[in-house]
Amino acid sequence: MKHIFFLRHAKSDWSIACEDHERSLKKRGRRDAERLGIFLTRQKTCFGRIYCSSATRAQQTLHYLLKASQQKSWPEIYYDRRLYDADPKNWLTILAQTPETIDSILCVGHNPELQTLILSSQTEKKIRLRNDKPVPTATLATCEYDGTWQQLTAPQQLFLRQITYPRELPRLFPYPEPNSPDTRERPAYYYHQSAILPWRQGKKDWQVLLVGSEKKQHPMIPKGIIEPFMSARDSAIKEACEEAGVMGKTSKIPIAHYTYQKWGAICNVAVFLMKVTKVCPVSQWEESGRGRIWLDWQIAKNQVRQPEVSQLIARLPQFLIKL
Repeated sequence: MKHIFFLRHAKSDWSIACEDHERSLKKRGRRDAERLGIFLTRQKTCFGRIYCSSATRAQQTLHYLLKASQQKSWPEIYYDRRLYDADPKNWLTILAQTPETIDSILCVGHNPELQTLILSSQTEKKIRLRNDKPVPTATLATCEYDGTWQQLTAPQQLFLRQITYPRELPRLFPYPEPNSPDTRERPAYYYHQSAILPWRQGKKDWQVLLVGSEKKQHPMIPKGIIEPFMSARDSAIKEACEEAGVMGKTSKIPIAHYTYQKWGAICNVAVFLMKVTKVCPVSQWEESGRGRIWLDWQIAKNQVRQPEVSQLIARLPQFLIKL
């Protein structure tokens, strides 16, 4: 028996003018995708392959789902432009190319194509689809199919076993493991973060690079959530490149750790020291809207809002002596 999971992308953001293919997820969409990731892990669901539309919102839905799932490895993922504006037959054509060694597939796409596939399948009587919107955003449909992939030529060959709507899932996330009784406002990996303290030799003294926070409310050092399957150091280097547009020589181990309160719990941050050797031009700086400024370290320590970060900057001379 083969299992096919059809997932409509999560809620997208229409507040920003852009090409439809490039539309990103809203905050609600990110949370819904993450809740589905926890749901699938708790169901002990594993995929042998994933087919995903090339649209940004579909890719983001998949990425947030996989990161929140806390699975140790991810299956091979195939992104296909044909699944963006696909005729339902395109899904069947692509599924028919799947090796017979794979018996569980996740398909991430769009309406009306996915809705057509789901509504055309055979359905258990106990399953009740919503009358107004049978397949709203972030809906997961679990189907079974008994046959070879090449023999799958019509949606009527599929049997709909379960329909999962995001509003039915718990709002909070288990912590620290998928089956833990304790809960948090965000997935567990959000609470493990890394940061970069970027410095250079100025004309008179050492300087520290500060960037604007995401909402441009205050200066800060580059910091972010440690990405699953990345080390704390590699994740910090990635944040420095994206948030500050800088690269350089980074310490092998953290120079310090600190904690702060966010999302209803404690976040743990590992801090790495970076001697900046390259400052990317604005055209190559992904989050240039944040702004950035070099300040003498004694001034910079008084500009950041978090006391823990201010204390780190104040210790810069100590860190550099140890290099």
